[in-house]
Amino acid sequence: MGNTTDALFHGATPLIQATRANDVQEVRRLIAIDVDQTNRHGWTALMFGAKAGLAPGLDILLKAGANPNIESKRITGNTQATYPNTTALREAIGSGHVGVANALIEGGAKVDPTAFAMAGGLGDVALLKKMKTKGADPNVPSAVGQARPDAMCGNATPAMSAGVL
Repeated sequence: MGNTTDALFHGATPLIQATRANDVQEVRRLIAIDVDQTNRHGWTALMFGAKAGLAPGLDILLKAGANPNIESKRITGNTQATYPNTTALREAIGSGHVGVANALIEGGAKVDPTAFAMAGGLGDVALLKKMKTKGADPNVPSAVGQARPDAMCGNATPAMSAGVL
């Protein structure tokens, strides 16, 4: 494991460990204790599962009442870098897990300008449209810059944005 991975999992709770291992039975057992327990960096099992794209465990966590809107410090290999806080939705999008992002939105994740801007990099028009119907405003700046999907340096183009905006 590299520095980023080590930093992410340092101080992981049993629920985070079970989610990372995709141990559905253990996740079900542990959610009765505290579905939103955090590690020392403020990350929840939902955040770790979203980053890894572990849909089965996320479904269990969401149904148990996990809060998809908890914000935590973004953990990076370069601890001197300043980053905006992160959420499970931002981690799913940042890791390219469109299906997980959709599940989180359906599970109540707020679609904020940062998540919307990040989603532009995925180039998935259906996700961008869903985010817009859930309140994403392309005219509101985000913590990572312009919220318009075509402003992100990813797969979205002005023509795609025209179909979304």
